[in-house]
Amino acid sequence: MKREKGKRGQPLTLDITSDSLQKKWNQGGMEMARPLRLEFEGAFYHVTARGNGRKNIYSGQRDYQKFLEYLRETEKKYGIAVHCYVLMTNHYHLLI
Repeated sequence: MKREKGKRGQPLTLDITSDSLQKKWNQGGMEMARPLRLEFEGAFYHVTARGNGRKNIYSGQRDYQKFLEYLRETEKKYGIAVHCYVLMTNHYHLLI
């Protein structure tokens, strides 16, 4: 990872390619569990979660409705847009 010092009040420039970070991490003799997640404004993100042991996370229609209510509240609170979603019995997928 290459880092250049910025002048006071100026942003720093970082070379954050997955290859450069992987090499830097491996120099310490450790393995990365997963690739680094890079975040930037305007990007799309796939969010998913599954029940422990693949068990159901919704027990009925009320649970699905409550989840969607929480999702709408989260959109407002954090200013995100949920472009699409899929609610399965034991997991969900969101495209935000």
